[in-house]
Amino acid sequence: MISHHDTRSTIPAQPAALQQTAAAYLRQALFELERGDVDGAESTLRQALQLTPDFAEALYQLGLIRVHRGDRLGARPILLAALRASERHPPQPALATRIAEQLAKLLSG
Repeated sequence: MISHHDTRSTIPAQPAALQQTAAAYLRQALFELERGDVDGAESTLRQALQLTPDFAEALYQLGLIRVHRGDRLGARPILLAALRASERHPPQPALATRIAEQLAKLLSG
């Protein structure tokens, strides 16, 4: 469910302190997911998104949580937002590809 990668380049242009805090929230959420604490991870991802609403990786992970929970309809707008964000802040083609693949699975199933 979780894909790990370097979070430093995936945060939209924000003041450095916000970027660092949002990245820390994402790392914490990934750790929580590894431990099986999906509720905790969702809450932590939402904290990251309060700081940086266009944080593509956080949106992507939140969308994956929705998919994991069987909420395919709820996952779609989140993953679409992640895809749009991944194309802008700065462009992140590898992340955009992963998001597009997940969206294709949702739309085909």
